[in-house]
Amino acid sequence: MLYKKLVFLGTLLFTFMVSDIAIASGSSGVYGGGSSRSSGSVGSSSSRTDVTYEHGKSIFKGRNRRYGKLKYCIDNGEELEKVKRGTLKPYKSGSAELLADKLYNCEMPEEKISDILSRNDLISMLYYLNKRYKLKLN
Repeated sequence: MLYKKLVFLGTLLFTFMVSDIAIASGSSGVYGGGSSRSSGSVGSSSSRTDVTYEHGKSIFKGRNRRYGKLKYCIDNGEELEKVKRGTLKPYKSGSAELLADKLYNCEMPEEKISDILSRNDLISMLYYLNKRYKLKLN
């Protein structure tokens, strides 16, 4: 009888030791199943941030300190129109250079956006517009 109690306590102690080691090593217990840290956590390291997209977005939305809040307009031939999905539609599957040539500052219509932004910032902003509005620029 004493022998059975000692075996039972020994197995119980062994199980707790194994589970403590498993928890310390990052697995999800005696039965495995992967890391408990990566299962369903929001903002985990597996999600990647597109730095170029975020940089272009900050420029377009006016969150960049260098340029401040710019208002973007497109020259459609007759007048300047605010940049929206509908005004960008004619540039779908077109050239990025053509779109860059047609972008103006709404507050100062004689200023082209390509003259205001640096080359890298212009590329980032066009990259953002391309992905945001699914333009498929080449």
